Amino acid sequence: MHLQQVAYRYTLVADPVRNIIFAGNGNLLEIYSLIQTGSNKHLKLINTIEIVPAPLVVSHISVDDSYVVVAGGSNLSVLEEVDGEFTIRWKHNVGDNIAAAKFLKCDSTVVAVTKKKHFYSFVRKEDGFELVRRVTLEPVTTIFSAYFIGDSLESLQVITGGIFGEIESFKLGSEPPERLFSLKGHDGMVFGIHITPTHIFSIGDDRALRIFTLKDGEEQFVAYGHQDRIRGLCVDLTSDPLNPYVYTAGDTTAVWKYDTVANSGHLIHQYESATGKVMAIAIADGCLIGCSAQGALFNVEALRQQMEFVESPELGVVRSFAKGRDSTYYVVDDKKDLKYRKINDELSPVDGFQGLKLRYNTLMISPNGKTIITSGDSVVYVIDAATLTGGSQFQMADVLGGVCLVGNSHLLAVSRQGKAVMVELSTNSFTNFHIEKGLPIKCAITNGPFMVIGTGRGYVSLYDEDTNMIIDSICVAAKKDVVVDLIWDSKSLKKTHFYALTRDGKCSLLTILESKALELVETWSTIRTPAGFLSPRNPSSSTTPYIWGFRGPEFVVTSLKGTNPLIVFECGGGNRIMSVFPTFEGDDLTTVRFEYIVRGELKVVEGKIPKANFAMGPFHKSEIYGAVEVNREGETPAIVTVGVDTQVILSKLSDNGLPLPVCRNFTHLSSIHCVEVITVGENTYIVTAGGRSEVRLWQVLPAYLNSLAGYEGTPDYRVVSVKVREDAGKLFIFAATSIRELQAYSFDLEHPTNQLKKIYAFKCPDQGTFGKVASAPDFSSIFAVGTSGTVYALKWPQSEANAESDQTEPVYRSQRPNEAGTLGLCAVPASVPRANDIVIMGDDGGSVYVVDLTATDPLLKIEDLHFSQISDMVTFSVESDPSRFRLASVSSEGVLAITAISNDFSSFEKLISKPLCVGDPMSLRLTRSGFLVAGEGLQAIRFDELGI
Repeated sequence: MHLQQVAYRYTLVADPVRNIIFAGNGNLLEIYSLIQTGSNKHLKLINTIEIVPAPLVVSHISVDDSYVVVAGGSNLSVLEEVDGEFTIRWKHNVGDNIAAAKFLKCDSTVVAVTKKKHFYSFVRKEDGFELVRRVTLEPVTTIFSAYFIGDSLESLQVITGGIFGEIESFKLGSEPPERLFSLKGHDGMVFGIHITPTHIFSIGDDRALRIFTLKDGEEQFVAYGHQDRIRGLCVDLTSDPLNPYVYTAGDTTAVWKYDTVANSGHLIHQYESATGKVMAIAIADGCLIGCSAQGALFNVEALRQQMEFVESPELGVVRSFAKGRDSTYYVVDDKKDLKYRKINDELSPVDGFQGLKLRYNTLMISPNGKTIITSGDSVVYVIDAATLTGGSQFQMADVLGGVCLVGNSHLLAVSRQGKAVMVELSTNSFTNFHIEKGLPIKCAITNGPFMVIGTGRGYVSLYDEDTNMIIDSICVAAKKDVVVDLIWDSKSLKKTHFYALTRDGKCSLLTILESKALELVETWSTIRTPAGFLSPRNPSSSTTPYIWGFRGPEFVVTSLKGTNPLIVFECGGGNRIMSVFPTFEGDDLTTVRFEYIVRGELKVVEGKIPKANFAMGPFHKSEIYGAVEVNREGETPAIVTVGVDTQVILSKLSDNGLPLPVCRNFTHLSSIHCVEVITVGENTYIVTAGGRSEVRLWQVLPAYLNSLAGYEGTPDYRVVSVKVREDAGKLFIFAATSIRELQAYSFDLEHPTNQLKKIYAFKCPDQGTFGKVASAPDFSSIFAVGTSGTVYALKWPQSEANAESDQTEPVYRSQRPNEAGTLGLCAVPASVPRANDIVIMGDDGGSVYVVDLTATDPLLKIEDLHFSQISDMVTFSVESDPSRFRLASVSSEGVLAITAISNDFSSFEKLISKPLCVGDPMSLRLTRSGFLVAGEGLQAIRFDELGI
């Protein structure tokens, strides 16, 4: 498996002359070009160059016509382009972390300033560059950012941003350097500086964007808009130097429009990349390029217009409204009368609908715009939109059970007692039936003889026309929140699958079985307060709906299985009557028109959805806790990653090794701590587990993760490690938990249900909790290690019935080889004699123990294999060395160690110690070609790289 590493990205720069992008990726410098494909642009990897050894990180890039200057920690590298290829011409270590560097073409000199305010200049010689000057800028403080101005030493200035919020300007051509000015604006560290011919733009720890005049340092403007620390800054002068667009980035990216003449600015756009901490941004060819601390690199259309207010029609005081396809508005006003307004006309009353005290929350219009529905306390009115005359009306005891339109053909009204009346609008025929659960009704969809109804208390009910009754109901909201919308899955050929959206921020996929029962397939998290689906009027078989709703006071739109908004607009809090009118190009949502009521007044905003094209992933917002290879031999390489951000991500690897996400799932409610993979026949399955006592089983499909079953225990606890095996058509899952239990679950592959069956629990006899679980090569024993340092070997029950019996005492052996806490655990290869009784442990201090559970003392102790906590280990055999097996281990200092151990455990040899680029490694797994390591990034190490 060829995987381009996913490591800490601190910086990137766009080169407008060469039309390429330079980006850091851990210790690597990557070079990308922007490629146009249809109406989209995407990043293509051209080359990768190792700048510094791991675990150092590329921290600064400066681009010039002649050279590219790159800094990583205290290391300075100069790259030269020869025949379109970049090669490192010169390297130097200045002894201190570099804040900024630049090549001065007038003097053929490289200059750099460090975070301790040391200034260096190196002049070009035939064999490289030679140090000619080193000076300290007074007063001595720590700086976090710097920006050079000028192309010669004589005119050179540097603007620095310090630890206490000070911004200083130094003229470096004089001896000693002259401080031109010092100003204080930010409260805390200055993380970024950008200079234009007239202004200084800066971002700081106070989450503010500040703008000063370059001439005298006078503060002109300050803006607050980020909820978190700002880390990235970019100023685009290409369209209008006097009115630049300013881009700032943290956990979100904000776009500001600043008028340098009026000294004023305002926020015009926000984009959320869902990639975690965005560290740097740049503008290239109409695209905003960004990179995150978790290794993601993304590009998005650089929109310079947020959703903005447009002229709205004068409707008077509005309590609710509906809008027809001909843009006619129908309004229930403050007197509860029905009125209408056609384009370019005045607001007029609808004859016969004055003084009826209409219920404002029952006004609606059919999707084809032909029928209007409204009601009083006990009368439902059906109005012909063409003539504005009452098509029909019918009396009920009340309509407190809800009123809703079902497509273009039916109307459903329900009383408080659950008496339902369904009206076929074309024939004006009535059908009566009864609804019991979850009233009031909120939405409904129909197909053939079936109607699916969503209620205000979290239930989805199935009505069968043939029996004229509700034949099944299922609760899809844990706290019985409102089902706000339903939509058929257009990819389901028989329309048996549908999505249900609930106000608690969940979206569920359900299906109608052949037995006419409802089954919940899967549930995942979406935006905080969803309100409805968006889909083309005539969806194709490939259409995936979007979701719109709210996040506090903000209106947001997101993809079906995403939580990051594609568009954000602050419209205020409180209850809102609103409508959304989307525009699609094929299956892609392009623009959104959002209409809502504020204190009785109609407001209208419109906005464009930016086109996003991710280049590198897998885009977790924080640490990756686990990664596994899931493709078969000969298939496109694919991995699944899990992390703290509750995401399960399936990524395919491109030809050049870039991981490209194809499926992101948010079903888990809390952090995911582990993932395991198993292949049974032609199918591949993964098991994920984490907080909220969740264990879930998935089937891996080419572009999708199909949730098969899950288990959630009570009270809430963490599942920290899992192993999975197959036996006689069943999957058995073993889980180490934070409540001192080793648990076992089963899943019948031949007779599946949506629940994992808990069949076994072993309580840890000592006071520690279980930290890792492993299994003997033939699964005759399950090994578990406690945080106290004791390892247990449990004899696996011979039958499921035996495992479930309350009379069966677990058979186990234990040994405590050390007093330190233990997190590393693995079995030995099957080729080792008595492998089913032997396990390897790694402790907090970096030592390794080989333990025979039939003996009283360890077989072998390897001291100081690492210098910190061992987090994960695996073993494997090597054909060329049959008398020894290999132990691979990773530790919190970020090192992979390979150790050879003899099969009789009489000796060992430390073979390899390789620094990693993933920070603190959390997971180590074997692949067909090497190792896959996950942590603050993702890294694949091939066997041939290590000489194995």
